Amino acid sequence: MDQGIDDAPYFMVVSTRKNKEASEKMIAGVDFVLKEKGADCRHITVPSVFEIPSTIEFSIRGHEFYSGRKRFDGFIVLGDVGSEDIDLLVYSSCTNALHKLILDHSLAIGNGIIKCDNKNKVEEVGRYAAETCIEMLELKRQFGMRPR
Repeated sequence: MDQGIDDAPYFMVVSTRKNKEASEKMIAGVDFVLKEKGADCRHITVPSVFEIPSTIEFSIRGHEFYSGRKRFDGFIVLGDVGSEDIDLLVYSSCTNALHKLILDHSLAIGNGIIKCDNKNKVEEVGRYAAETCIEMLELKRQFGMRPR
């Protein structure tokens, strides 16, 4: 990204505690990409993917009450859903809520919420989610939307 140090993009990385090993590998992938791009982030951990959309909404709505906090340019979400039917329903609900947040607030979100079948690919998922978020942030800028 062509920015000075003061303009470095700032991301919220929301990960889950549900499968800590997978989340840590995904975070390593995200951190690698963000460091490579000169970006900064704040890591937040939530119990499961179900809490991810509300965490993002809290961040956005929080500026209505306190505007002194630095705004996030984008959001990177990471988590592993299990293979149980209820977990897949939660996954569907979460991705629908994330999509609604994207459309309602014009957010750049990199989605790294997966059903973790291949333990060797989870770091790649983190990298992909970070790269997607950065690419969507760049797209917003191309359309004249200021990130903050």
